[in-house]
Amino acid sequence: MENGRLKFFRLVKAMREAQRQYFASRDTTALSKARSLEKQVDAYIKRGDTYIYEQQQKSLFDNEND
Repeated sequence: MENGRLKFFRLVKAMREAQRQYFASRDTTALSKARSLEKQVDAYIKRGDTYIYEQQQKSLFDNEND
């Protein structure tokens, strides 16, 4: 299984390539692909933000008893 960071890197790379293809051609198929990849990247980032937020909350509450 791919490392999460490597998977994210490849996803962003594919998204950027799809965006370049769209802006070069203005093809609606290329636009659909770029938008789909953008949504996947956004979802990945949202999961990461949620994970970081939850870790910060745990850290705050773990230190409460000190």
